[in-house]
Amino acid sequence: MDITTQIKRSENLHILLWLIKDMCWLNQWVLAGTIIFFPTLILAIYICYKTKDTLLSFLVNLAVLAWIIANSCWMLGEFYKLNLNTISTLFFAFGIVLMLYYVGLILYKKQTDS
Repeated sequence: MDITTQIKRSENLHILLWLIKDMCWLNQWVLAGTIIFFPTLILAIYICYKTKDTLLSFLVNLAVLAWIIANSCWMLGEFYKLNLNTISTLFFAFGIVLMLYYVGLILYKKQTDS
């Protein structure tokens, strides 16, 4: 199996895990949500590692990782009555900065290609 297919399958599995995590959060299934957090996070890290040599893909996947961490901090904060809002906000902001950088690279590339 080539690396692109392997990454795509990992991304698809990651979406499934993410949906399960969010469904657990919505339904207040604390134990299940806490458990599913770990494979969701690990798979996001794995996808980042696998795409580290392709800047644009890496930036998007790193932003997704930041989103997963922010989202999970928010979920775990609600589950366990912890104030993790600042940490969540920092990770959401980091993801936004990464995506703005990504968009900037895309726009710069289009201008230099013209």
